[in-house]
Amino acid sequence: MQMNSQSILVVEDDAGYRELLELSLREEGYQVSTVANHSEALQAFDDAQYDVVICDFRLPGQNGLDLIKNLKERTPRTAFILLTALGMVGQAKQAISQGADYYLVKGAVEPDTLALAVRKALEQKRLQEENARLRHGQCHEEGMGSSVKQSPTMQAIWDQIAKVGSFRSPVLITGESGTGKEQIARAIHNQSPYKDDTFTTINIGSTSSTSLDSELFGYIKGAFPGADEDKKGMIEATTGGTVFFNDIADLARALQPKLLRIIQHGKLRRLGDSQEREVDIRIICATSKDLWAMMREGSFREDLLYGLNVIHLHIPPLRDHPEDIPALADHLFSRMMEQQGMELKKLSPEALKLLMDYHWPGNTRELEAVLERASILSDGVLITPEQLPEELQPAPQGITFHIPPDLISLKEVVRDLTEQAEKELIHRALSQTENNRTHAAKLLGISHRSLLYKLKDYNIR
Repeated sequence: MQMNSQSILVVEDDAGYRELLELSLREEGYQVSTVANHSEALQAFDDAQYDVVICDFRLPGQNGLDLIKNLKERTPRTAFILLTALGMVGQAKQAISQGADYYLVKGAVEPDTLALAVRKALEQKRLQEENARLRHGQCHEEGMGSSVKQSPTMQAIWDQIAKVGSFRSPVLITGESGTGKEQIARAIHNQSPYKDDTFTTINIGSTSSTSLDSELFGYIKGAFPGADEDKKGMIEATTGGTVFFNDIADLARALQPKLLRIIQHGKLRRLGDSQEREVDIRIICATSKDLWAMMREGSFREDLLYGLNVIHLHIPPLRDHPEDIPALADHLFSRMMEQQGMELKKLSPEALKLLMDYHWPGNTRELEAVLERASILSDGVLITPEQLPEELQPAPQGITFHIPPDLISLKEVVRDLTEQAEKELIHRALSQTENNRTHAAKLLGISHRSLLYKLKDYNIR
């Protein structure tokens, strides 16, 4: 057996199966650690870093996909292999698009299969890191984000990023959900004095307020029941790097002074501690909410908003700069090819026109999901309108009614035509009023009760 410097963490609640995986991997020469649940896995990453995590989909408390999402924020360079039962293969395939690199069916895992999956996961991660380094170098040579900043609007934003990146001042990024605020934050980090150190994402909205204090600022032994030892919070652990607070508007009012203390004085106090500790970090925050309105109503501190808003970048919704969609689509296709091994795709002119005419309520995130779905559905290199979802398809112009050759009854034709016209007009009214039935009835010129009857008769939901 040849020793291997690469380390693997196995997360499996079945002790017997956990031991079997450990023995198989040690036979291949890997350094292996094992834990039984989600919390033990997080603790393991506080103490060490791992090249590969192999975790069961079904874990006590939280499933393996929850663990993968949590760990990817801390350690994007780690490869993740999900173990699933035979009847859950569909969910496992979906997990691939949400963070897992590979999945294995537990009943079919042989030592050779396991070893091959680990080698493939490690090789894929190596290629991704190499591509990332190449792209990073290209961004510096050609101007950061040059491949996706065709419009004057986005050009101006990337020019601002290039200017503010080298400073340490806080940055506030605003914009609708899905506009790519985290990508902008990472671009700022890559231009900053902190670029060679950690970039930590903290999703305020997805963390319970009761645990957020200890997770962000840490705690000392005895601070609360179960605090058996001192522990750094995520902010202190990122000293020398960048902390990105996503959904900053959701930060509890009680914690806002502690964040302000870091901004103003570079100091924090762990939960239960009487001493302050110095931290050297850059703070970038993002929100899709109106912080100024929240400040006026008293749910967000005025002094914290001014402290965060030293540099403000507002990311426009995709519908306001559709001219960026062609280059953005090429960029997303390239990323899918690198990360998921997909064939590089191209859009037909007709498909591209549909993309550029759509209003994109989900912004870039929705665009990426649409392109990934189209890439999976298309058999060839070219993506055509047929692979795009129904909501992107052009609305039919008017009503086409076909009268069968053997139908001669005027009453029956009028009845069928009336039914088809009513269905079409009801759909239009509901669409225009965003499914508000009261307003739709007014548009149609009928009573609300009549509309309800027709919805039931035509089985319109």
